[in-house]
Amino acid sequence: MKEGEPMEQTYTILTEAGCDLAWERFERAGVKVAPMPVTLGGRHYHHHPDERDLKYADFYQRLRGKAQATTSAPSPGDYAQLAQEALEEGRDVLYLGFTSALSASFQAATVALNGLAQKFPKRKILKVDTLSGAMGQGLLVEMAARARAAGARIEEAALMIERTKLKVVHYFTVADLQHLRRGGRLGTLSAALGTVLKLKPVLSLNDKGILYVVEKVRGYHRALSRLVDLVKEKAQDIKNQIVYISHADVPDTANSLAESIRALGPKEVVVHLLGPVIASHVGPGAIGISFLADKR
Repeated sequence: MKEGEPMEQTYTILTEAGCDLAWERFERAGVKVAPMPVTLGGRHYHHHPDERDLKYADFYQRLRGKAQATTSAPSPGDYAQLAQEALEEGRDVLYLGFTSALSASFQAATVALNGLAQKFPKRKILKVDTLSGAMGQGLLVEMAARARAAGARIEEAALMIERTKLKVVHYFTVADLQHLRRGGRLGTLSAALGTVLKLKPVLSLNDKGILYVVEKVRGYHRALSRLVDLVKEKAQDIKNQIVYISHADVPDTANSLAESIRALGPKEVVVHLLGPVIASHVGPGAIGISFLADKR
């Protein structure tokens, strides 16, 4: 039994690698993770949080060397394999998925899990579109794992995530607007003007899980300061919160941001390197925070 798991799990929590928690945290929480496909420089990989197929260091080195990176959703089979293992062992399945507004992952998982529901009619299979991604999704996954460890039934855990997901806020900024442009998240003109004017967007996800620009500030460091301000303004009962910071290969910047956040008094600050899936869309230097607020 892994450290931190309950003595007996009656259900398995399933998510995908775009959740972007460290592998050790997935292991400690007892969460199953579907890998996500990444194409880097024309070669295909599967992103696993334990880096078995693609090392983070190699990925970032090649991304900084201008290798083109694209991503796609896991196949239904990736989800089915992991879920079936749990079902065959007599456990139910709670799937917490990446926002369906930005990825086909939730759709692929739904296809897989609906098929398994027919094969295992006596088992419970519940799905929640978290309308979140990266460490915002990670926040919800760890919340569900803690609830399970405390004895929450699968229905209770699913309902808690449904009621909480629109209180999970994501704020992030990028060092280079061109990655967002190439991924279709930002128009060519906006990217060009932003680069010339040294404008950096502060971005977020709305209630539908869609990316939008909250505001634009002049300069990367001002954007980072704005992230701290947003935690001050919006965090709900911060002393009882875990604040999550994810970064695209800028550890010193992330640790500096973490120190500023710790000064606000949260219970914990988690800092993690963004995996290849999210980093392919935001580029090196991107950095973000996730926490709970009254609303998005």
